[in-house]
Amino acid sequence: MACLKMLASLVLPVFASAYKHGDSTLILQIPQKPSPEIQSVDSTLFCYSIELSYLVDYAGNLSHPNTLSHRLLSNIQSITNIPPPIRVGGTTQNHATYLPNQTSALIQYFSTPGADQPDSLTISSAFFEPFKTFPNGTKYIYGLNFFDGDAGKAQALLEAHIFPVNRINSTWSLETYVAQWLDYTSAISTNLSSSDPLFQAGVFTTASSGLQQLGSTPWTAETALTNGIASTGQAKTFAEHAYMGAACAGSPTPSLDQNLLNHTYLAHHLQYFATQSAASVARGLSYVIGETNSIACQGLAGVSDVFGAALWAVDYAMHAAAKTNVSRLYFHGGTGYRYAAWQPVDVVSANGSVSVEKGVRPLYYGHLVVARALAGGEKKVVQLVGEERFMAYGVYRAGGGDGGEREALRHVVLLNLGGGAGNSTMEALGRTVKLPEVVGRRDLQVRRLAGLAVDSAEGIEWAGQTVDEMGRIVGKEKVERVSGGGTVVVKSGEAVMVSY
Repeated sequence: MACLKMLASLVLPVFASAYKHGDSTLILQIPQKPSPEIQSVDSTLFCYSIELSYLVDYAGNLSHPNTLSHRLLSNIQSITNIPPPIRVGGTTQNHATYLPNQTSALIQYFSTPGADQPDSLTISSAFFEPFKTFPNGTKYIYGLNFFDGDAGKAQALLEAHIFPVNRINSTWSLETYVAQWLDYTSAISTNLSSSDPLFQAGVFTTASSGLQQLGSTPWTAETALTNGIASTGQAKTFAEHAYMGAACAGSPTPSLDQNLLNHTYLAHHLQYFATQSAASVARGLSYVIGETNSIACQGLAGVSDVFGAALWAVDYAMHAAAKTNVSRLYFHGGTGYRYAAWQPVDVVSANGSVSVEKGVRPLYYGHLVVARALAGGEKKVVQLVGEERFMAYGVYRAGGGDGGEREALRHVVLLNLGGGAGNSTMEALGRTVKLPEVVGRRDLQVRRLAGLAVDSAEGIEWAGQTVDEMGRIVGKEKVERVSGGGTVVVKSGEAVMVSY
């Protein structure tokens, strides 16, 4: 996480009931078309952020590319036809120094062996080779060390898609930051051939009560825009960061049930971003959550690395699409991080044993679900049900990019977060849902995201398929059939997608 801001006042939203109870069956009431004020999103809503110090682990180089990372990203591209955008940055971007004569791509310096991040690092021109190993068409956001002006400019000249990210300075105020940001972006832009806006403004940490505000003006998108951060036309997007809790020293210990498997908590948490994204979009600036994941400080074992995190990621993306103007969610990761969607390499301890094995993690399965829901052109998402433990979303065509009538219903996504951690059977608290009848759509497809238990990383399947240790999707796809107007059961700890 890079930069700062005080905890904003959040207001718990009130959800309007969009269904009826018929005996024990939930009868969905689905609007024919989405409201015009709902934003349009595409499959790049769910994308990735990689800790700068671990880019080489994730990407490799041209002679030894990381085939696991490439295959996992290609899996998404095969669903959406667009590779997920990648942001490279995080805390370690503020500890990076560019040394043009260094022969190694990256050298890390740890004062504490086994720490999640190095204290400092140096990079060379070879560091930019990994950007060529991800799927063709991948777009990048690159975070510069805001204090190393000369080195930052040198790095900026080496990248086609460059956005600066900032760090804390105890003498700053919001006004000082805006002036400095405008100065830096102007200086870098004079060395670039493109006149298009290339920079990401803001990159503020939000909703962390342990941070002290610098200066008298709140650090928000709204105040930064009021103070002129977009006045020169250099800003392309505005970004803030979001986590559902923190595993940092001194923070209350988060739990799976409260921090992830609780839609009311999620909606409460995202109300701030709904306000700020609306303010940014109203000024003509796209708004993204530029670094996000479950639990800050690299995640928490038993919360961030289990099946419940996959269910949470689906709810998070769907709610952000339906209730905010956030256009992208960059899910952060790094080598050894508990919340990473995949571990790119084995982590070897001092005694030579493997402490963390490379491979896919539960969060990635959530991305597979969201990718299918939003594939094929722009979509609009409508929240149909917003209970604490049960949600329903309607996904509509926005521009007809995947064929068919404009604004027609494409999917219904159902999530049952009930049961809680420790419920290994996943049988209790199932919900029966009666689906709406849609003219011309009689045979509906049903796919399920399921696992052994919400607090386990074992037995996870999406539509009957799994992701193996090489990143390959294996097994025969399992697609159930149900008629329009029929019913589907959503078990405890399960997500179901009904496709029209």
